Amino acid sequence: MVLVGIFSQNISWNRYETALLVDAYHRIKMGEVKKRDAVISLSQRLRNRMLLNGIEINDKYRNESGIVLQMSAIEYCFTDGVHGLKPSNALFFEVCSIYLVNRREFNEMLAKAERMYPMPASSRMISQVQQRQDKQSEPNPCPQPMTQQPQHHSSHPGSYGEFPHQSTSIASEPIVRNASVTELEQIKGILSQYFPKGFRLDSTIEIRKFQRFFNENFNRNCTLSSEALTNKIKKCGIEISGKIFVPEHIISIILRDEIKDYIEKEFSQNKPCVYYEVLYKVFKDKLLETLITDEESLKVCLQFFFGKKWHFGDKSISLTRRVNLDINHEVLNYVKEQGKVMTEDEVVSGLSYLPAEEVREAFRSNKDILISCGRNTRFHIRLFVISSEELQAVKFLINKAIKDYKIVTDTELLSDIQKNLPSLLANNTSIPEIGIRNAIANRLGHLFSFSGPIISSISDSFTAGDALINYARKRKTFTIEEIDNFATSLNVPINPYLRQLLEFCIRVSNDEFVRKDEVNFNFLSVDTAISTLVGERGYLPLKAISSFTNFPNGSYPWNSRLLESFLLTESRRYTLLFNTFLTKNKISGVIVERHNPKFEGFEATLAIALADSGIKLEKETAIKYLVNEGYIVQRRYGDIDKVLSRARALKKQ
Repeated sequence: MVLVGIFSQNISWNRYETALLVDAYHRIKMGEVKKRDAVISLSQRLRNRMLLNGIEINDKYRNESGIVLQMSAIEYCFTDGVHGLKPSNALFFEVCSIYLVNRREFNEMLAKAERMYPMPASSRMISQVQQRQDKQSEPNPCPQPMTQQPQHHSSHPGSYGEFPHQSTSIASEPIVRNASVTELEQIKGILSQYFPKGFRLDSTIEIRKFQRFFNENFNRNCTLSSEALTNKIKKCGIEISGKIFVPEHIISIILRDEIKDYIEKEFSQNKPCVYYEVLYKVFKDKLLETLITDEESLKVCLQFFFGKKWHFGDKSISLTRRVNLDINHEVLNYVKEQGKVMTEDEVVSGLSYLPAEEVREAFRSNKDILISCGRNTRFHIRLFVISSEELQAVKFLINKAIKDYKIVTDTELLSDIQKNLPSLLANNTSIPEIGIRNAIANRLGHLFSFSGPIISSISDSFTAGDALINYARKRKTFTIEEIDNFATSLNVPINPYLRQLLEFCIRVSNDEFVRKDEVNFNFLSVDTAISTLVGERGYLPLKAISSFTNFPNGSYPWNSRLLESFLLTESRRYTLLFNTFLTKNKISGVIVERHNPKFEGFEATLAIALADSGIKLEKETAIKYLVNEGYIVQRRYGDIDKVLSRARALKKQ
């Protein structure tokens, strides 16, 4: 019965057809059969199989022209792409690889293929089989392998047509079937069969093993000296970490050609070179299945295959020997050509043909040309547009601010530029403000000191504290949020500087600071009001005062923050002791008589308070009491053991 449908040449080749194709290719190369006869025979065999299955085929299915084309693809696989056409079927690479590294598996595949695809009986076949038999009857001048077994034939007459195929026992198949192969091919066969994990150089044991395998397989002793044999072994493979590997064991032909295609694509895009580091990262996942474990072994492997095609330098592959790539120049030129603010990752991606870490280093280190404008973000200085007149005007604004206040912040400078030189900002809208500040620093760094957000005379040095005090001095009023944001811009916390700010301003509420000359106090009346609350003990937590009805009227309504400022800077009789520094959000500390030696410090005052409290003088209990009463803010105090010791001593008095 004939099945419906006509098959053409578009059916993909299977592994058994491919095995027959590979076998035919090698018999042609060894001169056992003419190419024309081999092509005709293989075409007849493959077409005959479909007919035996009752499948109708047209004239194009596995015809002679198609066989010639596919044989060219096999040639490509066996010549590392030097000759032939690159196959579109990955199976061709796989079967060729099996032929090279596992001849026993290939012969099993071929034997099955011969049974699956019998030759149709024909006068041509019979004649050529007879020619083969006559040829085999002639004496062979070449030594035969010791493991060769008596011939046996397939149940199909002429199981491979005119191909003089010598069937041998699969279990004892010799490494090299044709005795006319070269000595290097024999050596490579031994390496492939018995040393798949590599032949260790400088090993007497490995040499002896190799000689034994050679003797067993080729019916003759290996007469080469150890040194000569080692040299020939080196020619048959790739040296990695002191071992010689057969190339096909290191990397598959498919992956090798995929890497080759990648390199050629890079060169076609005018890339001057391809770095081993980049190649290894691109193919890292696929290389996990190979013996290539690092950039060096990848270099050695590629150099073995393509050493005559490209130049292999220390770090990269190039088309010519004279490639001296300056990565700094490549990075700077790339960012300049993009004409925009760029992140580090964008530059690494855009220069993917260069080693990523070297690109990152170049991006970070060329600070005078690539101007920072945020985390891992930079732009080329050429992007910054500023005329000579505008630069002189900026210089004037900085000089004026330094003359008046000794320092100026970048925020203040940008504010002055906005008022006086709006065109400068308008011409650089693509650059963030911090980038504009840094670009100005780049142009005027020889005249002024740019330390973080602080700009000052090049001969003076100022701290963040100086900048915060300067901020307070220059303003009639400001909020805690504003001064806190300014401290953040200086990369410092605000709490350690709150006490210093009160030398120039008064915190009139939890949110607002006012310049000192804007606040008036009746010192005597305020101290009197405090004394009525403190009483004879001479101390009181600031948090304990919640009512201010006894306090005299003043410039601002009384509250805990206003009282805090008064105690620290204005009171004649009292002061405020606190732990380390004031806090922006919570009230803490203890009011004490200013000149009473009893309250010599914060630690001594805490001891008095604990001794008077009546609580159990244990660490956890004491800490909880001090926090609840407002002496301290956090539930930890480094000197609590000393305080407790002093408190216990006071209780004994």
